[in-house]
Amino acid sequence: MTAATLMESELMAQRDVAKEMVHEMRKQLNDLQKRESLIERRALRAELRRHEFETALKSTRAQLQYTEANFNHHLIAVLLGALLGALLGWLGGIVLVLCEVPAFVAFFLMGPCVAIGSLVGAALGMAHRQEELLRLQRRRKKIEKEAPSLPPSSPVKSSSSLMGTALGCAKDLSFAVVEYVRS
Repeated sequence: MTAATLMESELMAQRDVAKEMVHEMRKQLNDLQKRESLIERRALRAELRRHEFETALKSTRAQLQYTEANFNHHLIAVLLGALLGALLGWLGGIVLVLCEVPAFVAFFLMGPCVAIGSLVGAALGMAHRQEELLRLQRRRKKIEKEAPSLPPSSPVKSSSSLMGTALGCAKDLSFAVVEYVRS
């Protein structure tokens, strides 16, 4: 064998090894890209779930605060109505005393007058509060009907780039913020 054929066979062997290495590296690169896209999809799903949970938590907290404030206003209206009704019942008993009704009869009738006055006052307080709540609900429904509806948020398409993922999250977040501000 000559040196040229020996060198050619050496170069062919190196070429075959290089081709095999390129093939193996491409395979590893494809595996890495698959893993990267899988991790990005999982991260996107986790971010979307976190955003959905935060939105649900905010709306639940707002509903809880609204319910608590509504309960407090309702309680105040009922107690104030009962107090004013009881005061009017007591004044009715005093008027009976001043109208020269025997004292024991006036004081005997003062208890039922206070009880009836407090019940009527509580009922009026509840009715007033219920009317106010109905007015607020009608106004809210009217606003919802007049407001143009937002386009439904489309699901984010999974893209292999980080920029596409970030843009999709930003789009969904902006729609959610607009919905939250409008509600």
